[in-house]
Amino acid sequence: MEPATRLQRFLAKLIDIALYAAPYTLSKILALPVAPLFFGAIFLVAVQTWMLSAYGQTLGKRMMSVRIVRLSDQSNGGFFTNVLLRGVPVWLISSIPLIGPFCFLGDALLIFREDQRCLHDIIAGTLVIKE
Repeated sequence: MEPATRLQRFLAKLIDIALYAAPYTLSKILALPVAPLFFGAIFLVAVQTWMLSAYGQTLGKRMMSVRIVRLSDQSNGGFFTNVLLRGVPVWLISSIPLIGPFCFLGDALLIFREDQRCLHDIIAGTLVIKE
């Protein structure tokens, strides 16, 4: 079990961000109504949630050949661990005015720890590894 590199994790996140931005960008370029943006975003959230639950990967993580595992036994954490524990607590704290941006930044900066685990990994007891 070899941890994913910081670059792999960064690029995976960039790919995921680009995928979420795509429906919005296309709707603006093609002067489409808001509906494609809404349905595109809902579809992407559903796909990402399913992939995180079933495989421990987002589309970006799959493209970068990395996945999320439980630190304790290297198994897939499923929906509860990979979606709820990794995503919700940091998202909620990051949504708080004034405090949120610092939490978001702190979460990202923890990647520079020796074990390369961010706050959301620590909360969920997970590790991102190379496939």
